[in-house]
Amino acid sequence: MFSSDLALNALFYFNDNISKKYQYAQNLFLFTFTNNITIIIYSTLLSYFLITLLSKLSNSSSDIRNVFERVEKNIKLKKKFKINDKLKKDVNLQIEKILQYFKCKIVFLFFIVTILILAFGYFVIAFCHVFSSTQTSWLLDTFLAILSRLIIELFFAFFFGKLYQISVRSNFKTLYRVVMFIYDFS
Repeated sequence: MFSSDLALNALFYFNDNISKKYQYAQNLFLFTFTNNITIIIYSTLLSYFLITLLSKLSNSSSDIRNVFERVEKNIKLKKKFKINDKLKKDVNLQIEKILQYFKCKIVFLFFIVTILILAFGYFVIAFCHVFSSTQTSWLLDTFLAILSRLIIELFFAFFFGKLYQISVRSNFKTLYRVVMFIYDFS
């Protein structure tokens, strides 16, 4: 997350912003809030999308939850439904299959993340070498991007946590499904 924030803020640091910094900026904080807010927004959105995509690749909890939901649905629908050894073995095999697939996803994700971190590191080092006098402004933009993402994620966590709580208390299944869909996506 931090390496993507550093690299994406450097990527969106165009020549226009660098020249404006030298021409108009007396105060670094004022310059950041007036001219570099678009850099912060772009890098935050793109980094959030990238992190969400990578975390989705490494998440198998919804697949495991679906296995148990199918068994639970059978228990609710059929009054004489019994949990026997065959059902336990079947559920165990399904979960083992999901976990084997999960292991493959983790290995693939490890290679992708390693390549991304190396590429981001190379880009940031090159950026810092070429634009050595903009490092303070770039670091401030990165800090603000991290802070803005943290605030946005906290807001959404509290909001969807409250929606989840309302859906469970009121037994509102549609709202529960919407909240769980968003939880699975993010």
